[in-house]
Amino acid sequence: IVGLTTLVLVRREAWTILFLVGLVLDEVFSLALKRLIKQPRPPRDGFQQPEYGMPSSHSQFMFF
Repeated sequence: IVGLTTLVLVRREAWTILFLVGLVLDEVFSLALKRLIKQPRPPRDGFQQPEYGMPSSHSQFMFF
C-alpha cells in the first residue's frame, strides 16, 4: 500500500490510482462479507480463533 501510494503521489497515473482504489474497496468488501457471513475459523490447538474465516481474504484478493 505504501509503494502504491508513493507511485500515485509521484507519477499520478490513472491505472495506479485505480489499482489503489480497487485494493481498498476489495478490503472493505471482504470485511463486509466476513461480518455478513460470520463463518468461524476451524479450531486451532483446541482454541477457537477470534476472527471469521469465510470468505477467504486471500481468495478474494486473487480474484481481484
